[in-house]
Amino acid sequence: VGYSFVYFDGILYTIISDGNYDFHFEEYDDEWVELEIIPDEGKPPLYTPVYIQWGTFDPVFLTYDPLEGGTYLLGSETGYAEK
Repeated sequence: VGYSFVYFDGILYTIISDGNYDFHFEEYDDEWVELEIIPDEGKPPLYTPVYIQWGTFDPVFLTYDPLEGGTYLLGSETGYAEK
C-alpha cells in the first residue's frame, strides 16, 4: 500500500493506493477540484482502488477504469467525489 500527500489550493489530500499512479489536480471552480488519476508508465492496473481523504471528511473510494478513465470532481467543501 502506497501513500501520497498532495497539497493543492490550500487543502492537504492523502491518497492511498496499491497501484502506480500519478495524480493531476486542477481548480474546477470555487467549490470543486478536478482530479485526474493517471496510470504510471501507461500500464493501467485493472480496477485498483484509490482512496483519497481531505479535511475532516471520511476517505472516498475511487477507481481507475481503463475504458472510462479516472477523472473525478472533488467537492472541496463537502467531501464528495463524482465521476
